[in-house]
Amino acid sequence: MKDKIVVYPIIISKDPKDKSVPYIVSIPALNGHTQGTSIEDAIEMSRDYIGLKVMDLIDDGMAVPTSIYDIPKTEPDELSTLVDVNISAYRRQ
Repeated sequence: MKDKIVVYPIIISKDPKDKSVPYIVSIPALNGHTQGTSIEDAIEMSRDYIGLKVMDLIDDGMAVPTSIYDIPKTEPDELSTLVDVNISAYRRQ
């Protein structure tokens, strides 16, 4: 059976007032948010969020949003990138 892989854009912004976890991540395709201590950590946290959310959708028999390969426009103080998650491998972990 082929692995289920999804790709979604994320938008990362920085809260200069938050010294411990300053990076805020928006995951528009899943109406989700998470945060991280660094940009790398924020991307990894978004992978965790996406993996858990998509597994929950599958387990609940709900539709999983189609992968999105377009990077959204951002404000000057934001960063946007695509994040891929192998849901099958995530579940095996």
